[in-house]
Amino acid sequence: MITYRLLSESALRPLLEDSFEKLKSRLEVLIKRDSEKIFGSQVEAKVVATFPDRAIVVSNNGKSVEIRFEAVNKSIRLLKCEELTTSTHSALVKTEAMKAADCLLQGNLIEARAGILKLAPFVEAKSSQHDAQLVDSLIAFRKAVRPWHVLYLEKSTKIKREVLDESVKIDNDRISVRFRSLYEGGMPETEIPTYSDLVTDNLSDLIGISSHLGKEVETAVQILRTKGIEDTAVSSLASFGADLAEDLRSISQTATQALRRVNRTECLARLFDSIASDFRDREIASSYVIKMVKRLADAPSA
Repeated sequence: MITYRLLSESALRPLLEDSFEKLKSRLEVLIKRDSEKIFGSQVEAKVVATFPDRAIVVSNNGKSVEIRFEAVNKSIRLLKCEELTTSTHSALVKTEAMKAADCLLQGNLIEARAGILKLAPFVEAKSSQHDAQLVDSLIAFRKAVRPWHVLYLEKSTKIKREVLDESVKIDNDRISVRFRSLYEGGMPETEIPTYSDLVTDNLSDLIGISSHLGKEVETAVQILRTKGIEDTAVSSLASFGADLAEDLRSISQTATQALRRVNRTECLARLFDSIASDFRDREIASSYVIKMVKRLADAPSA
């Protein structure tokens, strides 16, 4: 027969002093205080695995770090920080999985269960890291210099005058940077998932708008080429439009790929804002191409 005895808070406190739960709470205080030292910037982070002398910490932007520490007089001193790569992350998961398997083989179900539960945060951290790395690569691809944008920046004053000084309306708020708080540490991590539908809807809108603009510009370029005008300026406009149309299609494909493969809301939000940061240039450039082609198409033949 098992008997239970209620302990007073004063009697319970010293029993908890050396527990992993107490250690984890102290680690969380350390991480909040030294976030910039650990991650290179002030971000929110959480402990996903705790060991006697080290812990695995993941920031809200998906960066995983192993910290080494020393417990001294009921406090913790940070010794070393090392960012986890894919290979080191995999090695840690393998080690913990082997320990859990050994416990199962020895019939130690309690330790085996504890070991298996340890793996869950590792897998979550791995997923977070994968999402962050995929979005990083998509953003890097998106930031590659496009010929149309080089020309646009050179002639932006003229292009904007043609488009904005007349009846063409560009909605400045349609596609704009709006989710910084989700990935720059300005929002509690527990609240971020509540914005999932909003971020997804905005990316879906981005896909529709960029796809529609791309088709309109592509159609304008085809009209221009069927005119068969032998002129350097016309040829330049056709090349400008063709590259712009390809860029808009690429945005649609990139956002679609992200929606299929990225789970974390803050990563999708970062991708959206990256594209949105200069999307207005694409809208103005598209209006310019369409307007110039219409003007040439309506001009009487020589």
